[in-house]
Amino acid sequence: MKTAMQQLIEHIQNNATKFSLMNTYNILKEIEPYLEKEKEQIIEAVNYGNKQDHYDATEVELSKYYYNETFNQNK
Repeated sequence: MKTAMQQLIEHIQNNATKFSLMNTYNILKEIEPYLEKEKEQIIEAVNYGNKQDHYDATEVELSKYYYNETFNQNK
């Protein structure tokens, strides 16, 4: 899985010619769906963090683990 920003960057890179020919309004319309994806990813991350019963100092490690398992493309 990729973050919304990773997906957006890839989309722009794969469509560089198309984007160079578009005006700002159309570019914004093209990338707008990535905001919804980002929102979903943030909600999922918070829900993942809230699964912990109590704070035991592992939350930082768990958040890094969550990111690496979910979004890290350099595995």
